[in-house]
Amino acid sequence: MYATPALHLNDKQTSELNACWNPVIRKLFGYHKWESLSAILLGLGRLNFKHLVMLRKVKFYWHLYCSTDVFLRDMFLNFLLCYFNYDSVLKSVFLLQI
Repeated sequence: MYATPALHLNDKQTSELNACWNPVIRKLFGYHKWESLSAILLGLGRLNFKHLVMLRKVKFYWHLYCSTDVFLRDMFLNFLLCYFNYDSVLKSVFLLQI
């Protein structure tokens, strides 16, 4: 989970990882395959894997953007300019910042 902001996972890969996480939750709470886990996750105040990855990326990008290290911040701004159109998280977080 810690390295997910550094990975470029497409939607299919994220969905597959989310699907791997679902049996763990089902086993813990005794849910069957046909029962939705959305309600249990919402009731616990937890996010599914897709949203956890997005949250980690937002936090990682924001810390880089607010960094006091000039080199690190410049490298991130270069990354931001290159990949802005390809990463939906970058677009959603930094659309108003640029």
